[in-house]
Amino acid sequence: MSITKLTDRYIDIKGTKLPNMSMIRLFNILKDENDEYFMNIFKNIEINSILLETPSAISEITIIEPWWEMISYSFYDDVQAWWIACLSNEVLNPFEEIDKGLSIEMLSGDYIPYIQRDMEVIFNL
Repeated sequence: MSITKLTDRYIDIKGTKLPNMSMIRLFNILKDENDEYFMNIFKNIEINSILLETPSAISEITIIEPWWEMISYSFYDDVQAWWIACLSNEVLNPFEEIDKGLSIEMLSGDYIPYIQRDMEVIFNL
């Protein structure tokens, strides 16, 4: 399947101007090989399972703080990396409190720059 990212704006394609607060403006307009326009509203991100199965890339920790932000801060020294801890543990709802004493797997901080680089590529599709 061939997909092309367009430089056209929504108004150029549909003839309708979107309000500045429209959420549709968050998504790139793409075109497939049949010249059909679409927006990828489901940008799934996951960490490669091979990486998660590599012992040197993973550390097992025991939860002391019951929130992903605090876990991230204690492991990565960065509260903003909470989503990496969630992806590493296949967490679907990061807003649920985590049980203290639970063991989870944490991806080594050495891989964060590579994950961020790959995410930029995905979001620019």
